[in-house]
Amino acid sequence: GDGRMPSQSSFNAQTSLPPDITRPQFVVLKSYRQGYKNSKEIGKTLAMDKNEVDKETSALKANGYLSPEGRLMSKAIDLLGN
Repeated sequence: GDGRMPSQSSFNAQTSLPPDITRPQFVVLKSYRQGYKNSKEIGKTLAMDKNEVDKETSALKANGYLSPEGRLMSKAIDLLGN
């Protein structure tokens, strides 16, 4: 496979999210989880603007989901499951 998600349906599953993460941030976080490293790649994958991805990434870092280097923190791993 080329590493793409087989369907978008998983994004529509209304997982209840913690109050400090929004749906777009959650989707961006999942992309980091899948091994994407930069906002340009993620933007292309999610059909989002790079600046938008950067904004969500900053929020994720501020809230402790991503490290300053863009690695998933334990909080993110707890949320996404192993």
